[in-house]
Amino acid sequence: MVRVSGHSMDPVYRDGQKVIMTNWYWLVGPVRRDDIVVIRGPAPGEIMFKRAQYLAGEEVDWVNVPKNWSITSGKYRVPPGHVFVIGDNLNESSDSRDFGPIRMEDVMGKVIP
Repeated sequence: MVRVSGHSMDPVYRDGQKVIMTNWYWLVGPVRRDDIVVIRGPAPGEIMFKRAQYLAGEEVDWVNVPKNWSITSGKYRVPPGHVFVIGDNLNESSDSRDFGPIRMEDVMGKVIP
């Protein structure tokens, strides 16, 4: 069990709510589009909850590309071994639009609904 911290996943998951997370992918399947994943945050011990919006190799729509991506660079695709995550509460979420795609090694697991 892990506790949700913050409001980036409101209203699906609320601050302080406890959820079940697993990285037993052999049992629940790999990370798929729309899964809620738990990722390591930038601060030591910090975890973040986000929705896996785009998977490795997929093209990200222009509205959601990372802020440092230039339109002159062409289409943005999620690099191999990464996942592009976005919080459901777009106005309160710091996510891949801000810091880019997440390495799969930094995905701690996915939430079991």
